[in-house]
This record gives sequence, structure tokens and C-alpha cells, in this order.
Amino acid sequence: MTSSARKTMTEENTIVTPKLKRGLEDYISYWEKLSSRSIRLIEKSAHPLFHYTCHFYDTNGIGDFEAMLTHLYKNIGRMKIKITDRAWGTDNHTAYLRWSCHVHSPNFKKEWIFNGMSEVALSDDGKIMSHIDHWDTGKQFYLRLPLIGWLIRKTLRKMFK
Repeated sequence: MTSSARKTMTEENTIVTPKLKRGLEDYISYWEKLSSRSIRLIEKSAHPLFHYTCHFYDTNGIGDFEAMLTHLYKNIGRMKIKITDRAWGTDNHTAYLRWSCHVHSPNFKKEWIFNGMSEVALSDDGKIMSHIDHWDTGKQFYLRLPLIGWLIRKTLRKMFK
């Protein structure tokens, strides 16, 4: 990369406003402190029309998001999320978060760990507009399931033998 290209990238990233930085830090704090009792605190960080999507859920609005998390906590037990890295996109309103999620559930014999990335879009005032999760559900979830995982592994072995 040339020094002029490096300079341009650095200059673009300096445009991230303090409101955007604070909004992202508050949102990261929300996820890292999340518990069944703190779900409603999303209202401090997210826009009312907040859109959250992952492989299992697609929510529209804060109420829908809170209902999803409430349902999730009722079914999985404890969950701890750690944001391990972050970066700003070139548009200065999109952030990328690398995360690790540890799930302790009576349904699992041991702790399950999921790793992924999230694309988070912020409004000018630092409110979270959308959150899109990206993670490998095949390897990190479906292959671990007792019956379904066995069937998938057997099928994959036949296909790629």
C-alpha cells in the first residue's frame, strides 16, 4: 500500500464523530453486560426502528428485539458475549465487531462457544440502526447437535469421500 493510500484511509477514519464512537462503545457495553435483566437497556443505544438479523432471527424495532432476547434467555440459560475486536468501515457509519459468545445451557452437556462478526450501522446521532450477525452455524451449531449433526457429518463424508 502506498503512503498516499495509507494517508487517505487514516484521514477517512478520523471522520468518525465522537457521537458515533460513543454510540458504538455504549452498544458494545450493552452486549458485554447483557443478562435477562438488562435486555430493556437496548433502548438507550438503539433507534426505535432498530433492525437485528442473524441466522435464527430477524427482528424489526426495539420491542421485537427485546421479545427475541427474552425468548432466547428463557430457552438457553446463561450467555456471555465478549467483543474481541472492532473496526470502522470507510463510510464512517458502519462498524464491524468480532465477538465470542459463551452459552451455558441445561440443554447442552458443556459450554458452547460461538465466534462471529457483526456489521453494525449507526445514525448520525450515534444510535444503532441495524445489526447483522455473520457466523458459521453449520460448524458451530448444526454439526454439534446429536441426531442432526450425525446425519450432516455422514452426508458430508459420503459427498466428499
